[in-house]
Order: sequence, then C-alpha cells, then structure tokens
Amino acid sequence: MLSLTEAAICSFSVRRTFLAFIRDWASRDKLDHSTTICTCIEAGELETEVLLLAESLRKFGGRWANGPMVAVKARRGPALATTTVNRLKRLNVQLVDRLLNDEAPWWNTANKAAAMRYAEQHAGTRYVTWMDGDMVVLREPQEFAPAPGADFIARAGEACDVASSGSDVKADYWHRICAVFGLRFEEFGDIVSWPDRKAIKAYWQSGIFTYPREVKLGARHYEVFEKMLRTPIASKFAGTFHQDQISLALTVQLLKLRCSQFDPRMNFNYDSINKEAAKLIPLEEIYILHYHGSFWPQNYGWAREGFKALSADRLMLIDSYAPLSRGSFTVRLQRKLFRLWRKRKLDAFEASVVKC
Repeated sequence: MLSLTEAAICSFSVRRTFLAFIRDWASRDKLDHSTTICTCIEAGELETEVLLLAESLRKFGGRWANGPMVAVKARRGPALATTTVNRLKRLNVQLVDRLLNDEAPWWNTANKAAAMRYAEQHAGTRYVTWMDGDMVVLREPQEFAPAPGADFIARAGEACDVASSGSDVKADYWHRICAVFGLRFEEFGDIVSWPDRKAIKAYWQSGIFTYPREVKLGARHYEVFEKMLRTPIASKFAGTFHQDQISLALTVQLLKLRCSQFDPRMNFNYDSINKEAAKLIPLEEIYILHYHGSFWPQNYGWAREGFKALSADRLMLIDSYAPLSRGSFTVRLQRKLFRLWRKRKLDAFEASVVKC
C-alpha cells in the first residue's frame, strides 16, 4: 500500500501528466487551425495595397486578426519607403526583402511562388495562406484551412477564355500543357465556375488559397513556372494572361491534393471591368473583397459609389489608402527602368510562344 506521501506524489504526477496532455492537445488543435498569410510587396502601389490588406486584417479579421503575416519582396527593384517599413512593423507584418525569384524575375507572378516557397520553409503554422495584395478584409473571414479530408482550398475560377470543360475548343491547350507534366486533363476534378456557374475542369482563382506547409506547394509551383517558361505553349484564346492560375491548377494536380472550395464571399471580385458581377452579393455580406483595378484613380469614383453600403469604419479605412498612388517620382522612374529590362525578356518569351 502506498504511503500518504507516495500517494500525494503519484496524484500530483498524474495531474501534471493530464494537464500536459491537455496543453499538448490544445496546442495541436491551435496549430492545425492556424495559418500564416503570405503576400508579395514591391515599391509603388503594391506598398499601399499590402498596408491596406494588413490593416484591414488587423482591424476586421476577428479571430484571425492577430495571426502571422509575411510580406515578401522577392526580386530586385526600388527600395520600399521607410514609412512603409515602419507601418509594417506596427502592424506586426514580417517583411522579407531577399532575392528569392532569381530564375524568372521578369515574370511577375513567379514572385508569388517564390514567396510561398519561403513561407512554407519558415512559418510556424500548419498552413500557409496566399493572399493577393489587392484584397481588403471587410469582416471576420470563414475558416482559412481546407475542409476536413482536403489538402487545398481556393475559390473556383471563372469560366474565362482559358478554363475548359474538357470537351470544348479550349481543351486542346490543356491537353498539350498537361502532356508536358505527364498529366491527363481528363483526370482533373469537375467543378462549377464562379460567378458564371459553368462546368469546368479544376481551375482555381489564385487570389487566395490555403494548403498545408508540408506539401510544399510553393516550391513545386515555382518549378512548374520554370518549366512552363521553358516550354512556350499558350492558349490561342488567352495567350499567356492566365499562366498564374494555369500553373496553380497544374501544381495542385501534380501533388494530387484533395480540394475544397471557398465560399465566393471569401474572394469576391469587385472589378470595374465586370460591374454586373460586382452586384451579385451585397457588400455587407462579403468577408474578403478582391478589388483588382477598382482602387485606381480612374476607377475609384465608381467603386466608392458602391461602397456606400459599408459601415463608416470600413469606408474610413479604405478612403485612407484609395485611390492608389504609384509612388514618388524617383520610385516611378526606377520601376520604369526595371520594367524596360524585364520587357526584353518578356517580349522574347511572347515571340516564342506557340498558341494552341
């Protein structure tokens, strides 16, 4: 029989073990449902966009408001403004200014894959969530993580000039590009596009998506980009315009990820190019607004008129950043020089493309 002292020690040990188990379980649960938000930043209007994204997340993100966020400057270019760097610090956004996109700096969207590759190597969360800079959080988002049993989540893409049902005139391009990667387009999942609600093969809107760090989607996405740029095939309907979303669809398929879909309110297009689609869901129901070019000076009058439905605090925040500025004269000049250098590479690639 145990003595009173031994019994007390045993009881304390059991309680300590039980409490440690509860702490570990709670920690694992927190890790499973947490994510690191990753985006790209460069001098100019993207500085303003990322600051708006970060501040809107911190103010209106609810349970996500204090989550980790990293802004990556992945290629050479003008330095960020000191005020931007300081505001990112105040908003608790980690700034990574490193040459990560060294293979294809002339291809803008290669920065995205390079940034994700960095985030999945260094984040302390189970998931990584990519968000385009031209987004603003309007209210607490739904779960960022994929649904149970899934490894990837994004919003369905539009039935645009490159998305294909698999049996239409646009399918030939997909068969050709899939063959480059040893894929079969027939094996892509069937989804319904948004907002046009047409049957298409799995093709995702790339403004926001989430995946587990361990699958290393960013690293694989970068490899897919590189191979696509060495294999100049493009859609005769879209050219190279949608390469970012095509490469994402290919990467998801190569990794054999099980997919789930965001509610459209988690990535709602508010674009002056398609004003009718901007009316499909009331703004007061939107979680994350994807405003594209609507915050440019020439379009902001239209956007601002539609924002009257938003609460005063949302309007005040957006008005403090929009309409967007291209930066100082020095920044604009430096960016123009970089664009001229990159354009030579881009033009050479475009000239070599075979459209199918």
